[in-house]
Amino acid sequence: MIVACIPGSDTIDLKKLAKVSSSKKVEMIEMKQLLPMTGYLRGGCSPIGIKKKHRSFLHHSALKKEKILVSTGIRGLQIEIAVKDLISYVKMEVKDIVV
Repeated sequence: MIVACIPGSDTIDLKKLAKVSSSKKVEMIEMKQLLPMTGYLRGGCSPIGIKKKHRSFLHHSALKKEKILVSTGIRGLQIEIAVKDLISYVKMEVKDIVV
């Protein structure tokens, strides 16, 4: 499994994500697998505190900001976090992964 964080107004580019992750192909997780694999419900997925550590990517546009909002793991609840802290804590790779 791969975790990808992108701006809410953008669309993930699965081909770009596959390329930067050195995968043949990547696809979105099926809804029925979301909770067992991540511990989160749809609409509340967070890169922080996910059940198991997975390779994680952050879209490079986040570097233009000092802080960004990410989900807390609870639907409708976000946390403001310094981009550098998110990258460090989650060990995210910063790449171009949107259309």
